[in-house]
Amino acid sequence: MKLFRETPDGMEVVIDVLSANHFLDEKAVFSRGRYSWGAQVAEDTRLLAWPTRVMQEYLVKHPKLALNMLRVMSFYREQRDREIECLKTKTAPQRIGCFLLWLASSHLHDYLHKKAISIHLPYDKTLLARRLGMKSETLSRALNLLRQETGTQITGSAASIDNMSLLAAYCYGSPASNFTLGRTDLVYV
Repeated sequence: MKLFRETPDGMEVVIDVLSANHFLDEKAVFSRGRYSWGAQVAEDTRLLAWPTRVMQEYLVKHPKLALNMLRVMSFYREQRDREIECLKTKTAPQRIGCFLLWLASSHLHDYLHKKAISIHLPYDKTLLARRLGMKSETLSRALNLLRQETGTQITGSAASIDNMSLLAAYCYGSPASNFTLGRTDLVYV
C-alpha cells in the first residue's frame, strides 16, 4: 500500500510503502478520523476496514490493545525521525544502501556464515526511487555509484550485497560489525 501526499503544485510525494500486516493510518483512531495522507494499492492487497468509531469503542473496552497501538505508533515515529535524518544527511547511493541494509538485517545470521546476500526488493524501482526521495534517473545513477563503491547490485527485483560490512561503512562510516542490524536498531530509510 503506497501512502502519499500531494504538494500544492500537484506533485505526488510518497510518504511510505506498507507491506503485509500493517495498520493504515492508525493515528486516525486517535484524531477524530482525520487521515494524514492518501493511499493507493501498489500490488494485489487484501484490506480489512474498521470504522473509526467502532475501533475507538473497542479500544475503550480493551486498553491493552490501545497501549500496543501507541507502542507501534511510537516505533513508527522513531523510524520516521531516522528516515528524515537519513534523507537530509545521506547521498542518493547511501540512501539506497541504508534501505538495503534494513532489508538485509533479517539475514545477518546468514551474513556471518557467507559473504554475499541476496534479497528480494519489496516493490519496483520506480516506487523505490519515490520512497527514497529521488527520481528514477537519479536512482539509476546512484545504483551505478553504489555498485562501483561497494559491489552491491540490483537487478530487477533482486539485490545482491557482496559485503555488508563494506556497505555499512559506505553508508555510515563504520563496518556492519559495529551495528546491531535488527530492524528496530538500524538507521535506515
